Amino acid sequence: MSETLVIRLAPDAAGWVVVDATGAVLDGPGQLDEGGPPPTAAARRTIALVPAAAVLRTRAEVPVKGAVKILQALPFALEDQLADEVDELHFAAGPRDADGRVPVAVTRRAALAEWCQRLEGLGLDAIYAESDALPDLPGTATLLLEPGQILLRTGQGDLLVAEPEDAPVLVGVWLDQRAAGSEAPLPPAHLLVYAATDEPRLLEPLEALRPRVQSLEIRQLVGGALPRLAAGIIASPGVNLLQGDYAPRRSFAGLWPRWRPAAGLAAAAAATAVLVAGLEAWRLQREADALSASVAAAVQYTFPDAGAGADPRAVLDGRLAQLGQATVAPGGDEFLPTLRVVAEAISRAGNARLESLSYRAGVFDLQVRAPNAETLDQIRQFVTADGTRTAEIQSANAEGDQGQGRLRIAVPAAAAAAAQAGGRA
Repeated sequence: MSETLVIRLAPDAAGWVVVDATGAVLDGPGQLDEGGPPPTAAARRTIALVPAAAVLRTRAEVPVKGAVKILQALPFALEDQLADEVDELHFAAGPRDADGRVPVAVTRRAALAEWCQRLEGLGLDAIYAESDALPDLPGTATLLLEPGQILLRTGQGDLLVAEPEDAPVLVGVWLDQRAAGSEAPLPPAHLLVYAATDEPRLLEPLEALRPRVQSLEIRQLVGGALPRLAAGIIASPGVNLLQGDYAPRRSFAGLWPRWRPAAGLAAAAAATAVLVAGLEAWRLQREADALSASVAAAVQYTFPDAGAGADPRAVLDGRLAQLGQATVAPGGDEFLPTLRVVAEAISRAGNARLESLSYRAGVFDLQVRAPNAETLDQIRQFVTADGTRTAEIQSANAEGDQGQGRLRIAVPAAAAAAAQAGGRA
């Protein structure tokens, strides 16, 4: 999806903002309880950020593989670290880290059910702890400072939620833990603060930490923390709580609003294809009509006695039938066999070429171009080899390195048949 509706839930309020695939704000921020989300929210991907204090984020050693088996194993892997009964808790897992451990999010089932009920009808795709929206950078502590709370992500997998006044203490503890028991030189420590407040009493103690870190950067969030959190969760999603029994299950009616734009494009493409096919069929029909008219005109010109408007196919079929009923000319059955023998003789002669041929009453007159008289004689000998034909070289003229000769071939049987037919006539 190119647009995402991000909703941040608080105990007594819910803010929203619409961002694009890069995290840039497209609409909002606004309050869900004051006017609802944008009217086109159903066509967007929708995710929710829930209070970090209500979600335990940790990592676990889980030897099994497969999403279902991991979810089944998590209660047993974390049971000793949890104060609540595992039956009252909901477990979710993320993709396994490079070190083989599995990121885990744990929350009370009752809390998750309440969040889902508050956002019912919005078509939720994911629910994340709001702390997952803070960048996790090695050697960098990221602090979100708001009037009511702070979120601290240390870059070592630790996530802390506390009162705003505790920010300097927590950052100091993080710096002390980095230095404790380390004999090797430590990598540089950086502190990145997103401040959704400009109260000096909260910012000045953080400034006092500047000598202990290599860099301290404080970025003011003029529009509040939600746009920053929305950009962060788009860039690097955490562990989605909607897993197992709470995994999204959508009917076609629920999915249709998201697919409506794609369906519209598909329908437009189909309509365009039908239109193009229709135009092509119309063009081909016009060409076929023009061709039919040309054929009819040609038949009318060739057979004027056929009459105007006659069916060209019927006229041609009739003429062919008449030709089929005609008798073969006397001696005509020797024409093709003799022609094949002549073609083979010229082919065997090599450089010879037939320039013209005439046939009448069993006699062939050939004009052949050949390199010399010997080649003409070879052709003559081949034609008369079977004894059914006679051949005579009537002339041979030299023209440069080539010669032109005339050769007469007679088929006695065909000539006799032709003469007999002429006598009867």
